[in-house]
Amino acid sequence: MNYIIDGFNLAFKISTIKSEIESGNIDVAIQKLIHFVRSRINMHGNRVILVLDGQEFSSGNSFNSPGVKIMFSKAPQSADDIIRNFIRNTNNIRKWCVVSSDNEILYTAQDHGAGRQKSADFIRKTSDDTSDIPAAYSKKTNPTNIDLDYWRSIFGKDDDE
Repeated sequence: MNYIIDGFNLAFKISTIKSEIESGNIDVAIQKLIHFVRSRINMHGNRVILVLDGQEFSSGNSFNSPGVKIMFSKAPQSADDIIRNFIRNTNNIRKWCVVSSDNEILYTAQDHGAGRQKSADFIRKTSDDTSDIPAAYSKKTNPTNIDLDYWRSIFGKDDDE
């Protein structure tokens, strides 16, 4: 599966990257975002396009990463505009998944037959490291008494009890 990702939508869902952006370390944030995406997608045979708003926010550094193409919007165009145009103009759009927090973008993807995934779901479904998962997805719960009774009936009581 190929991915086109609304970069800052995804970045603001990852606390370590969000803090870099808020501190004005945009280039560091972009490098971390690239690393995050590369670590979660099987890059063999898959393409990833990371679309970011406003080249003026970056220092102009080149962000080279095998398998990940970085695209900056240029005023007056936004990252959303680039993604919408990509969806509308790509012949084999069914081979692509659009990752965004913007419902309008996701509806456009759906209307054209592309896969779609909310940014938070992308993080949750591809992450082994819960430190990058939004708090709503990393909540741990204890087993209920019913569950405990069931497993005790299967395995017997623990000697520590």
